[in-house]
Amino acid sequence: MKKTLWILLLGGALGLLAPVAPAAHIKLFVLTGQSNSLGTTNGGEADPSSGSDAADQHVKFFWHNVVSASTSIGDSGGVFTNLVDQQGGVYGGSATHWGPEMEFARSLYRAGVRDFGVIKASRGGGGNSLWIKGSGHMYDHVSNTVYAAAANLTASGHTFEVVGLLYLQGESDGTTEAAEAGTRLKALTDNLRVDLPNATNLHTVAAGTTAQGNANDATSRANQAAIAASTSYIDFFPNLDLQDDGLGPDGLHLNKAGKMVVGNRFAQAFLNVGIVSRHYGKLVFIGDSITQGGNGDHPSYRYQVFKNLASNAVPTNAVTGYEFVGSVTGAYTGGGGGSVTTPDVNGQAFVNQHDGHYGWRASWISGRLPIPTARHSNNRGEGTLRNWTGQTNRYESGAVGNWVNYPVPQAGSGNTGTTYIPDTAVVMIGINDIGDGASATQVRDDMGTMIDQLQAANSNISIFISQTLHTDQGAGRKATVDALNKLLYPLTSSKTTASSPVWLIETNVGFDPAVQTYDNVHPNGDGEAHVGDRISAGLGIIEGVVITVSATVEVDIDEKASEDLGGLHFEGSDIYNSGSYASGWSASGDIGSSPTGTSDLVVSHPGAVESTLDGSGTGWDDINSGVWMFEARLKFDANPNGFILWLGTDDDRILVEVYDDRTQDFGGNSFTNLHNNLDGQYHTFTVRHDPAAGLYYVWRDGILLNPGGSPYDQATNDSRLLLGDYTGGAFGNGFNVTVDYIEYRGGYEGNEIYDGNGFVNGWTSVGGIDASVVPSNDLQVANTAAGGSWVEGTAAGWSDINDGYWTFETRLKFNANPNGFVLWLGTGSDIIYVEIYADHTQDTGAETYSAAHNNTDGAFHTFRVGHDSDNAVYHVWRDGERLTPTDGAPYDSGADDERMILGDYTGGTFGNGFDVVIDYARYDPWGVFSPVQEPLAGMVFVVR
Repeated sequence: MKKTLWILLLGGALGLLAPVAPAAHIKLFVLTGQSNSLGTTNGGEADPSSGSDAADQHVKFFWHNVVSASTSIGDSGGVFTNLVDQQGGVYGGSATHWGPEMEFARSLYRAGVRDFGVIKASRGGGGNSLWIKGSGHMYDHVSNTVYAAAANLTASGHTFEVVGLLYLQGESDGTTEAAEAGTRLKALTDNLRVDLPNATNLHTVAAGTTAQGNANDATSRANQAAIAASTSYIDFFPNLDLQDDGLGPDGLHLNKAGKMVVGNRFAQAFLNVGIVSRHYGKLVFIGDSITQGGNGDHPSYRYQVFKNLASNAVPTNAVTGYEFVGSVTGAYTGGGGGSVTTPDVNGQAFVNQHDGHYGWRASWISGRLPIPTARHSNNRGEGTLRNWTGQTNRYESGAVGNWVNYPVPQAGSGNTGTTYIPDTAVVMIGINDIGDGASATQVRDDMGTMIDQLQAANSNISIFISQTLHTDQGAGRKATVDALNKLLYPLTSSKTTASSPVWLIETNVGFDPAVQTYDNVHPNGDGEAHVGDRISAGLGIIEGVVITVSATVEVDIDEKASEDLGGLHFEGSDIYNSGSYASGWSASGDIGSSPTGTSDLVVSHPGAVESTLDGSGTGWDDINSGVWMFEARLKFDANPNGFILWLGTDDDRILVEVYDDRTQDFGGNSFTNLHNNLDGQYHTFTVRHDPAAGLYYVWRDGILLNPGGSPYDQATNDSRLLLGDYTGGAFGNGFNVTVDYIEYRGGYEGNEIYDGNGFVNGWTSVGGIDASVVPSNDLQVANTAAGGSWVEGTAAGWSDINDGYWTFETRLKFNANPNGFVLWLGTGSDIIYVEIYADHTQDTGAETYSAAHNNTDGAFHTFRVGHDSDNAVYHVWRDGERLTPTDGAPYDSGADDERMILGDYTGGTFGNGFDVVIDYARYDPWGVFSPVQEPLAGMVFVVR
């Protein structure tokens, strides 16, 4: 399906407001208007928030939004905060509000504008009469809000001027209001210039509305545009195209993308009239051939960026505008000859200075690997990023340990020997690394090192990471590029600091290598214009453009901590809510259920009929035959005849009877413990199942009631989970209990795989395996043979769940791993191989991913695998870090297999000699779960 969307350059994360230096002079912008200025969030979007951006923590933001003269929606508490979504809860469905102020401020900050703030005073509706001085309450509200904000600034020692008014209003204008929309806009501006403090030169920009419901809409827009055309300090821009682009879906209110577009247009308007100025300082472009250009008349995308800078009259001065810097001058001179032509634009000449290096890799630029000596020719430069920025005066050339001095320009290298400290950096790199077989994670890590090096050179640098471009070289190359690009947003977010923002530019979106390259790799003229415009939009030089791309939405993966994996937790309100049972729970007999408190549930049984709360349909049957822990926190208000915890294990029954004065097994045959269960307090009942020994253990409030365990109560096939009254006799009659929560969890600790005497609970070993229990109930396993030798958990419940959605996790410490260690996870029809080596983790043959790290550092590491059966892919995380692409990795083998194996699965050298400590192995049959919260994948991108 084709959808029209705006591209979002994601980056950074929300944080605390970075303090402005004492006595700073702050330029203030005021936003006012009705619902689209306020910004609604009730359009049903999956994520209605404004998201986060590396600029947010740097922008001063003050707000007070209202419903009417007497009703407030919310405010910033009378102080400036960082850029955030604001309070909602007044208008149906809008739990929060945010409008064009978000992208307006972010765009200015990306363009290099500093020391500015935004004051927002918007409302939910109303015609322009509300902004008339003397009769409209919004005029007073705007004035009062600005004065309060100004007082807060001056109290902190700052000076200020009110330089801009952002006006988005008109959807509710009546006939008279529409006819007067232009004159009232000018009167509003003129009055505010006089009445607001330090606002003599206030410049107004009005955004045209998108509403097309009646003639008044068009009249208001026309009159606002007309007054702007005749007034030097008022500007207007139209937005009717947003209806055509689907960014105003209800004909009136802007959706998330629409608000972003309008905010960006506000920013461009104020930049273009010079109220604030674009400033990039020393600007360097770092990359490979796509950045350097050459090989014919191809100056690279950098020339398109230059044209946009020059067209907007950004001065060629590092202090007031920009200065291109780099260690190389000019284009690549080999491989086809030709001349690169770069005509002057708007009186500016293109300065072809950069750090684009034809054919180079991120691993060379970062200094991780030596630069081959043959790559210094034909104007390709020399040295590493740390050399160019003056951080070191040597680098490795040709071979590891062969250090050479910098700068010593080699003949034909084109290196100038110049060093520089960049203020702004644009990085596009990776396609050559991928061509060499580097994994997406390795390229990501090398790019991360480059970011670290740039920030070491200048702790206040602004960094823009460009996506790597697709090439027309086959599906395998495309998949790796996609995998890399999906790693870049988390990278930029993690690298953003309080003083150095890092952004991602979605350069690759809409780029078609089949028609926008001249050799399947390098952009042609149209491709360079595309890339240059995307980067220019990211830098805030120009407005983003609407493009049409195929939109695919991937499955969002929920988060689940390791300690919760393999288990389900039900608050009382999860069991029964909105008048019915939920989450797979049901009831029989004359059970009465009613919510109490915030999340508890009262369950009562007033009669003599068999009546139970039934959790058999919650997923209990998926884990009940293995090792598990069941827990319920209960408070009894009445319990005259007992209350049962019925826990079926498939082949047997566990029956724990809770009375008012004691807790016991079925009939008290194995244990009976006296205590008060009617004291008005909550008590926690815990049951642990040991299937290897055929025993179970019971705790009440953490006190073990049956040391040594109890045998099954009935040897009868049963898989049910019941609580309450299970008989037709007197037992269970009349209970009244409040349920705080019920939960259960499966999984195997090391000593539940091997208990010191042998493998238990369905676990086995094959080949030359030496096993022993070590401290903390862990299991040490060593491979003493040269053939296939492994620990196998196929019969430990794995074959019951392996063909659906599941998550497997194990925590391992390698004492030795000279030849690899496999996690073999059969899905019934395919096999997943996760190969763990001493220095990296990968799929078979590293066809989809290979991540470098130290697995033999003497520490435990947690490996998690999630299986998405619908999309026939799997996901891998190590210590919370994703290793596979965001959309997963394909199966490693199409063999029909349902085994679960840990160790050495081959007759070759792989796996020989491993020595590993297993803390635990657990699997969750209820879904694919990430160990940490991850950014949403495949969501609709918005604007730049």
